[in-house]
Amino acid sequence: MDKIILKNMAFYGYHGNLDSEKSQGQRFYVDVEIKTDLTKPGQTDVLEDSINYVEVYDMVASIMTLRTYRSIDCRYIVSTLSRYYRP
Repeated sequence: MDKIILKNMAFYGYHGNLDSEKSQGQRFYVDVEIKTDLTKPGQTDVLEDSINYVEVYDMVASIMTLRTYRSIDCRYIVSTLSRYYRP
């Protein structure tokens, strides 16, 4: 099984339970690892046969920046990505 890894993606968000976290915001760092078979994209060199890491980044960015969560954890990211990408 191959992996696509995005590390240390930085986002500024307003997540947390404290009023100061919601008003001042803070930087969040996210790592994503997607396990998949990259045999076909390695043979065809066609992006549509692979996982577009720009789309992955954009999905994570949307989660981290467009909404506010009291408790931000990986389940939001995992549930979103798993709807689009399966091993």
